[in-house]
Order: sequence, then structure tokens, then C-alpha cells
Amino acid sequence: REEPPVYLGALAVSGKLLYLSGEDMKLSQSESMEFLRKTMKLKSDDAELEKMSNLAEGWVGGLQLAAAGGEFSGDLLKKGGGFAAEYLTREVLGKLSSEEQSFLVRTGILPWFDSGICSALFEAIDYASMLENLLNKNLFLICIDEEKGIYRYHNILGEYLKQRFSELPAGEQNDILHRAAAAFETHGCFDEAVPLLLFVEDYDR
Repeated sequence: REEPPVYLGALAVSGKLLYLSGEDMKLSQSESMEFLRKTMKLKSDDAELEKMSNLAEGWVGGLQLAAAGGEFSGDLLKKGGGFAAEYLTREVLGKLSSEEQSFLVRTGILPWFDSGICSALFEAIDYASMLENLLNKNLFLICIDEEKGIYRYHNILGEYLKQRFSELPAGEQNDILHRAAAAFETHGCFDEAVPLLLFVEDYDR
């Protein structure tokens, strides 16, 4: 999960270093389905297993959480808690600073984000520093466009963050969604802006 704090150049040059990235460790769709059937012994039909596989995005831990507690109904985490929610609360959110937690909960409702979107949501934020810290913690962040700096959260973390967002005061939710919609609109991203406005029932806008 992390680069070891030691010099590995000589080993790499001599051909004695094997590097496995996060991408290398992801299960394919067929591997995920096989894992759920043969290793986790699930008897669900193909459609349900495929939903679980798609949501986990190759993350074997997510598949294990799903199988252990029946966490997923369609494409949503079990509401009101459960193994997956407890895991993410303890192992992800619980290890972050209050500022980092606030950032995740308030951006988790978005389909994606970049520096421009986040500047519209947070009056004072060092976005570059925040992003670097989260990436260094291997925090289920997926880069959509490296050149433009566009990111999204892993499906499972994203669903969890949406639940946490729903626990914010209604007025704060409304403000965040309106700000985000306006920012997407400024970017010309109407497909992203409209669902946020529908979410707060701002039909006139």
C-alpha cells in the first residue's frame, strides 16, 4: 500500500525487485465473480453477484465485506450501519483529521471533483495539500483525468460518504449542493449539475 522508506534503486537495476501496484492487485470481473462463488460460497444469482462485483471495483476487501454481512442491496450500502459502514468509519474516516473528514463527507455526494469544484465548496482550502495527503494515505481515490486533476471516490467509499452527507443539517446539504451545481454549471458540466439540483428539488433552477 505504501512505498517503503528505503533505497531500492540497486535492486531494481539488478532485476531483483518486483513491484505490484494497486492496479495489479485488483480482481477482474470474472475473478470477482469466481471469488464470490467459490471462496465466499455465495449462492446469489449472477445478477446480484455482478452488482456486488461492479460496486467493489476489483477490491477484494469490499467483496469480503459484502459477503460477510449481506451489505449490498442493489448498489447501496446497508443503511444504518453494518460491517462495511463500521469498517469505513473505523479504518478510513476515523484515522483522518477533522478537516479531512469534512472534505470527504462534503465531496462524497459529487460524481467527481477538481480544484475548481472544491474552491466553490470551501471558502478557504489548500486543495493541493489536501489532495496530496489523501493520496498518500491510499484513500480509495480514483484519478479520472490526471492532466486535468479530476478525481472520484471508489464506489463503496462514495456510497458510504453519501450516507454521511445525508446526516448533515438540511440547510448545509442544500447550500453544498447548490454551490456544487453552480460550479459544475460554470464548467459547462450540465449533466453533473442537474442531478444535484433535482436532489434538492430546485426544479425552477
